[in-house]
Amino acid sequence: MLEPFATYFILETNDPDTYDLEFVDSDTAYANENNDPAIIKPDTVQFIDVNYTNVEKRQNHNGYIASLKTSSVTDGGSLTMKRMTDYSGTYLDTTVNVTLPVLKSNVQCLLDTYTRNDQSFFEKMNSVQMALDNISVYPRAVLNTSKPTGRYPSLACSPYKELSLNKHYENIYYLYSQSNIYLLSQDLYPFVLDSLEFPGMLKAVAKKT
Repeated sequence: MLEPFATYFILETNDPDTYDLEFVDSDTAYANENNDPAIIKPDTVQFIDVNYTNVEKRQNHNGYIASLKTSSVTDGGSLTMKRMTDYSGTYLDTTVNVTLPVLKSNVQCLLDTYTRNDQSFFEKMNSVQMALDNISVYPRAVLNTSKPTGRYPSLACSPYKELSLNKHYENIYYLYSQSNIYLLSQDLYPFVLDSLEFPGMLKAVAKKT
């Protein structure tokens, strides 16, 4: 849905029930430490910013929203569709294969876009941090002070707007966890980072560098 990032996808199908499907990339350059395959499955959550044609089945005009479900990230190419044939949770291979464009992990995309091979380690880290200062946004909730219970999810631009002492804002993560509110716009963009996730992203870049 947002190339070249490998997080969210549109599964275009007329299948009325897709929750028994998964798409597996067994040979990805972005496998985790255990070399696990990357697995994509249709989402079961309801996003409040998606206009569904069938809310119960989470179906939209183009099919279904699917997302990466593993710490291993697909690099695109050929993926095998598997189907769960019973309720044991076991997925079996089918003869269906799908082909994706070349995709990248968030970390690899940062390195490819904002660093050069002739830079030193610290020069690369500095370049990535400067980039994140410009492209990161932060999850927030806007509070309508005339209605104390009126909270509205939003994304705030960097730098570090979440740290400003503004009574109209509060941390949206607690709102999400308590109210089961999900925003596709927040999950789709890979650089929605709070004050903990920002240095966490830099740490991941450092390990890859």
